[in-house]
Amino acid sequence: MDGSLGHFKAGQQRKAERNKSKGKFDPSKTNYKSGKAIKSSKKLSKAELDKLIADLNYKSQKRKKKQLKLLVFILVVLSLLLIWFLI
Repeated sequence: MDGSLGHFKAGQQRKAERNKSKGKFDPSKTNYKSGKAIKSSKKLSKAELDKLIADLNYKSQKRKKKQLKLLVFILVVLSLLLIWFLI
């Protein structure tokens, strides 16, 4: 059993180094703590909040329309290919 503790500790050290270098960014620099966003110190007025909500809703609707158009396009192409190969 000579040296087994040394091998074990070296393995632990290599594992710690791998885990340390695994991340692509530093989690301490994010704006999240345990899954909840940190509140910003800036308070929005009612008008600014309404404008922000309207902008978010507009972007969401725009994204949904784009996704729907893409889905319809893909379905049309697939159906045309299916018809072409069956005939």
